[in-house]
Amino acid sequence: MRPRHRRHDDHDHLTWAAPTAAYARAIALAARLNHHLFDTLYHALALETPNAIFVTADRGYFDKSRHLGPIAWLPDFVAASGITIKKIAAYARSMRATATFNP
Repeated sequence: MRPRHRRHDDHDHLTWAAPTAAYARAIALAARLNHHLFDTLYHALALETPNAIFVTADRGYFDKSRHLGPIAWLPDFVAASGITIKKIAAYARSMRATATFNP
């Protein structure tokens, strides 16, 4: 993979190397927490991305990884944000309806 030549300013936070760092961190998290890679990939991305928070509905993963930061348990996030579960479910349904798979 070759990096794109991009202007480096305040809006250029992520580079082509960021996924590599996040992936390596996700693998380390999966091993350290004895958890599958699926959740640790999202959590690692949040750890590597400034001002990001990983919101999870998996209470088991939340309990064993909350000390690492930036993670929120979905019911707490919903309560704090004022967003309803009904709105989240409707959004998820709309995303599934519009998603396409191109192998």
